[in-house]
Amino acid sequence: MGTYSLETLVRKWRLSELTTEQAIGQILLILRELVKRVEALEGKEEEVNKRSR
Repeated sequence: MGTYSLETLVRKWRLSELTTEQAIGQILLILRELVKRVEALEGKEEEVNKRSR
């Protein structure tokens, strides 16, 4: 399942092109991707900190 960009999601929801349930599903998918990216960045930061010790 693909996700819309946040701006597209808001526009589609505002225009009633998505149900509330569809919007929530899309937001959860976006949130899941953001969590993965933050965790990856945190892992890289920990690796850099280990090397500098």
